[in-house]
Amino acid sequence: FGAALLLVYVVPRTQAPPWLRENVAAYDRRRLARARRALARVRAEVPSDIRTAGHAVIGNPADEIAAVAAKDPPGLVVMGLRGGLRARHGSTTRHVLTHAVRPVMVLAR
Repeated sequence: FGAALLLVYVVPRTQAPPWLRENVAAYDRRRLARARRALARVRAEVPSDIRTAGHAVIGNPADEIAAVAAKDPPGLVVMGLRGGLRARHGSTTRHVLTHAVRPVMVLAR
C-alpha cells in the first residue's frame, strides 16, 4: 500500500510536588530514553520493505496520540488495550476511540 508505519510511545508525565520536580525531570528523561530504545527494538523487527518512524514523547497519552494523528493524519490508528474499556472509564484507548477522526483498531493483549 506504500503507507509508512509510525510508532508512538508516550511516557506519562510523573506527578510530583514542586520540591521534588527536579528529580522527577531527570527520572522522566531516563524513562523517555528507555522508550526510544524500545521503539528502536520494535522498528528492527519490522520487515525492511515497510517504512517506519518512531516518535517517543512525555505527556498525556491521549493528547499526544491525538497531536501526532492531527499533524500527519494516519489511515489507521492501531492501539493496544490494557485492562478493558469497562475497567478504566478514563482510559487512553476509550478517549482515542471516542474522539478520533480516523479509523481506530484496538488490539487486546
